[in-house]
Amino acid sequence: MTLKASKMCGMICMICLFFLTLRVTKAHSLQKNEENIQEDYYQSAMAEIITDYLKIRKKLSGDSLDGVSELALDIAKKAEKTNMIRRKFRTRKPENHEKYSLIRGAGQHAYKLTKGDINIIRKDFVELGRPIILYVKKFGAPADIEDKLLIYYCPMYPGYWLQEENQTGNPLYGKKMIKCASLVEGKEKEKKMMRDLSKFQSHLKYDDAHNKERLRRINDYRQRRSHTFQGNGRPFYNH
Repeated sequence: MTLKASKMCGMICMICLFFLTLRVTKAHSLQKNEENIQEDYYQSAMAEIITDYLKIRKKLSGDSLDGVSELALDIAKKAEKTNMIRRKFRTRKPENHEKYSLIRGAGQHAYKLTKGDINIIRKDFVELGRPIILYVKKFGAPADIEDKLLIYYCPMYPGYWLQEENQTGNPLYGKKMIKCASLVEGKEKEKKMMRDLSKFQSHLKYDDAHNKERLRRINDYRQRRSHTFQGNGRPFYNH
């Protein structure tokens, strides 16, 4: 190989390396952008879900179901929309996967509040609060209400809930035991709460793992099917 040809090869290699680096950098930048879009959307969706949740809490503490079904359905619809964002913008960020799981859990339980008598709805309200409280503790609440949010616990029911007011308003028993609750503050109380709520999160993680395994099997099946057909649509078998 002549010196001129050697220099030409070296130049071509450098150009290829430059474009390859540019492509990788662009892909990395795009992924980061998608992760940020996802993260912002999840935070915004949870802010709206918390607003509706707090309204439901007020209704139940006053022994009223007026508008509860509509608010719960609104929560469920907002949770469903996050699935479209999750599919559109892929991410490897573990925090975003966890945020989606908690929002989805809230949506699943919100549907249950759309029907039943007040006793059944109060029981489902406790379940609705679990993923919302976990989300707030792990990733924070909306900035405009984060400092106002308090977590209360009723040992008789038992159940946790979020509220804005300092004055206790028990949604699980309503007017007959409106002040039957204690504020969750201090390390010991918070540790106990997180242990109780982690059972719900374990269920979500199992559910996610189960769905991923199911989708993997479906994809494997489709790939095997595609390999057994030729371009003319007739089955092709290896002998």
